[in-house]
Amino acid sequence: MARKYMDVSELFREIQEEIRNSHEYLAMEVGQDNSNMSTRLTVVATFGLLLALVTSALGMNVLVEKLVSGKEHSYASDWGLILIVLFIFLLMMGWVIAQAKPLTKMFDCLVSQFEIKIKSKK
Repeated sequence: MARKYMDVSELFREIQEEIRNSHEYLAMEVGQDNSNMSTRLTVVATFGLLLALVTSALGMNVLVEKLVSGKEHSYASDWGLILIVLFIFLLMMGWVIAQAKPLTKMFDCLVSQFEIKIKSKK
């Protein structure tokens, strides 16, 4: 009887609807954050792969040249070269990670321009 006169059931429905709306909003925010992070990870992985290929090719060419030539050489210089190439690679990867957000925005702009051109051709 008290529920009927105090109109508790209507208040309960309003609060339940607010909770449902809040939950949907938070789920949407989490989804956007996950999408942004996966896009940044893709950018970092793409640049990382390119940097890894370039630095490994540079490092291998110098080492292979020394080994193929048959000349006596110091392995200490090889380790020095490996450390230098590794340092350059890590420095470049640090820059890419620091610049992941602006690079992601740049890729988004390029993709949107590409999509506009494709749509206009149809």
